[in-house]
Amino acid sequence: MLKAHNFPTIMTVFMVVVSILFSGITVHCDPAAAETVMVKNINTQTVPGSIYSSVKGRGLVNVNGTIFFSVNGTELWKSDGTDSGTVMVKSFDGGVGIDSDASVSVNGTLFFSASEEVNVAGLWKSDGTIDGTVSVKKNLYLSPNIVTIGGILYFGAYEGNHRDAELWKSDGT
Repeated sequence: MLKAHNFPTIMTVFMVVVSILFSGITVHCDPAAAETVMVKNINTQTVPGSIYSSVKGRGLVNVNGTIFFSVNGTELWKSDGTDSGTVMVKSFDGGVGIDSDASVSVNGTLFFSASEEVNVAGLWKSDGTIDGTVSVKKNLYLSPNIVTIGGILYFGAYEGNHRDAELWKSDGT
């Protein structure tokens, strides 16, 4: 049992545990209750011969109290900290998937880099619904560092076959 004083007391801490033998588990730590409990086993896919789960612990993004994260690098998930509230939003199985390191929350919307087709990455946004998860700009390859100033996204990226990254900005449209 983890002690409550090891965590900030003003917020609930979410984390994704990457463990051996395919046991990808979303974990919810509640400082007030001084406990750490499994929210949901989200191990939806296993890779034969791998000893690690397919859950990425990087790229967790808080969007107005909902945590967004990538599973298997191809699925966008969200969690409100409950089993029933931890669900897949969209699968990007046809492409190379999601770069969960290139993701940020702006005004209640998740912005992230993903590829729905092989060799066609781009900037995406999501409101947490399948219909609200849409491409903003295709054929754009983002660096993992995205920052926001005044609701505008700024990021390094290159377009198409031009491999020199340049500074880009987007208002999300």
